[in-house]
Amino acid sequence: MSKTVNLRFINESGESFNIGTGYLWRFQKAGFDGFSEFSGSYSTSENSSRDGGNTDNIRLGAKDRTVKLAYLDWRDSEKARARWFRFFRYGEKYKVYITCENVTRWANATIKKMAMSEPTESDYLPKVTMTLHFDDPYWMSVEDFGRDLASITANFGFPWMCPVNKEIPVGIFNFDRSVTVLNDGEHLAYPVLTISFSDDVVDPIVSINDGFIKIIGTYSRDDKIVIDYTNNPPTVRNNGENILGRCDRASKFEDMYILIGQNTVAFDAYSGNDDMSVVLKFNKLYTVI
Repeated sequence: MSKTVNLRFINESGESFNIGTGYLWRFQKAGFDGFSEFSGSYSTSENSSRDGGNTDNIRLGAKDRTVKLAYLDWRDSEKARARWFRFFRYGEKYKVYITCENVTRWANATIKKMAMSEPTESDYLPKVTMTLHFDDPYWMSVEDFGRDLASITANFGFPWMCPVNKEIPVGIFNFDRSVTVLNDGEHLAYPVLTISFSDDVVDPIVSINDGFIKIIGTYSRDDKIVIDYTNNPPTVRNNGENILGRCDRASKFEDMYILIGQNTVAFDAYSGNDDMSVVLKFNKLYTVI
């Protein structure tokens, strides 16, 4: 089993900074805190006529995680300190990739607090304790499983499978193009669906399980609709313009998530469905590394 543990930070300018196994910035003993734990919150209400209560809501809040590091080359310590402070800045956002025992996952973070040791004659090696704040407590898979649903065939490999002769009625639509998507992460996932057109398409519609979104109007090759559930609240945009108001009122937004297990994803249109394609992307979510 590999004992490699690395962190890779990517800042908003696309620059990267690596620490851990194989680099001069190394983890101190007990140099991780909060990376392999979670703690949820419960809201409850008391029963009015009997003992006990009911759990009304379970959720994970934002998460803080801390690393403790030391720089190994005392001859380069002054430059190392300067490079560190040029890269790690309060208020800047970072993509944080962690590789542990050959598994890599990532999440977005900001620096909540940081302390670097003061150089002394007896100990000139820089040491850092840094606490990272994650608005979203989940780690994400590196792979986003992006596929064009129209291009998937019955012999396409994991995680896609095409059900044979399966139709999903939603209003007047019967979906001929549907695939089964497997989510074997630890939480429901947030999809991003991108709809493109090669010719005129009227009233495109996409569905995930029991949810669907029908977008009223005629769309052409110059249009690109993005339905993004990674945003809170979810957004529907055409070429960057908000078109949430064009969605049919019967649309079921609340059921458009990738649930744990198998999910059915499909698309159609009132007319022109041969001229539309739908690319689905999602990252699997994990509570710990």
